[in-house]
Amino acid sequence: MYAIDVSTFEITTDRLPLRPPREEDFPGWVAFAAEPAAMEFLGGVQEPSLVWRTFVGAVGGPLDHREDPEALDVPAADGAAAAIGFAVDGLGWDEVIHCIEEGNTASERVAEKPGSVRLRTARLPAPQEVEVVVWGQSAADWRTRRSGVS
Repeated sequence: MYAIDVSTFEITTDRLPLRPPREEDFPGWVAFAAEPAAMEFLGGVQEPSLVWRTFVGAVGGPLDHREDPEALDVPAADGAAAAIGFAVDGLGWDEVIHCIEEGNTASERVAEKPGSVRLRTARLPAPQEVEVVVWGQSAADWRTRRSGVS
């Protein structure tokens, strides 16, 4: 399943660690952000100065957007299930969501794997201000799916 190290804020799955970014990660993020295919649904190719400004918010673990009425967001990636489990069990969230741009079918499929469903549409707050489809699930639904109880 996953393990949590609260002293370092790291969530580790069998295949992936989710952790806060480190300075040595920055060159890799700059290279990633320079690739048009990688950035298609992430606002387009970014210059290093913009990558630096978005570096912390774009990496790993659950993001708590309290100023955003659309609530709580987890990354739709290989670690989505671990991030959802941590958000529900470790942080006590009642709902988790994935904000996905319309047409990003790859991210929609990833969101479906841990049980998220299409909930509504929304507009991300500044600076993104992009229309998105909100996928997600309640903590109760997550616990039911995880336990295998129907």
